[in-house]
Amino acid sequence: MTRQILSTGELRSLLRRRDVTLATIALASGVPQERLRACLAGHALSGRQARAVRGTLRA
Repeated sequence: MTRQILSTGELRSLLRRRDVTLATIALASGVPQERLRACLAGHALSGRQARAVRGTLRA
């Protein structure tokens, strides 16, 4: 079983600070896509930031 790199709260904190780069790295490190999507739903990102993260989710 893979250890979760970040808790949901830590991931939300990254998104609240609009740190898309770290959120993207977290996803690549094994954060479940469903969890990242749920966190994204609660935070307003700029259009470019949202596209960057969603592009990573699709990849």
